[in-house]
Amino acid sequence: TTGQLSITINPAITIGFSPLSPATLDLGKTQLVTATVTNDPNNAGVNWSAVSGLGALTGSTTTSTTYNASSTISGSGTATFTATSVTDSTKSATFTVNLPPPPQITTTTMAAGNVNGAYSSPVSVSGGVAPYTWAIVAAPTGLTLNGSTTSTVTVQGTPTVSGNGQTFPIKVTDAQ
Repeated sequence: TTGQLSITINPAITIGFSPLSPATLDLGKTQLVTATVTNDPNNAGVNWSAVSGLGALTGSTTTSTTYNASSTISGSGTATFTATSVTDSTKSATFTVNLPPPPQITTTTMAAGNVNGAYSSPVSVSGGVAPYTWAIVAAPTGLTLNGSTTSTVTVQGTPTVSGNGQTFPIKVTDAQ
């Protein structure tokens, strides 16, 4: 005897993230991560794994979690965590967070200048997440900071007052 059988073959379950992985985050900051599960006939969402590396997850639901970056390390690091389909535990995706060191101005000396002469001296930062915002406070008269958002800016202008060891603060903040 012969019979007709019907079978349904569902498309594979996949998991995607918003924002996309990998993400870059400053130490001590948080990132909401949303998982989208496609082709899940039960719309059951995901289970989140513990963090491997630095930081912790909080507020986890079947669609999102919040990653909390550690604020107690001085260097860079990486953290990963996994979203696993509730419907099919063989389907998972791993999210990676890159943790750069905090921004640090690396310039330790400035070029000497002359009163009423053109002046230009670079200042650089390492670490953090570009773009950067630079600010100069109470610079020697006649000097300004260019408006760059890169890791190196220039103190420039025409100084109009002489003096040895003139000090002034330069502040840099990063995108995070």
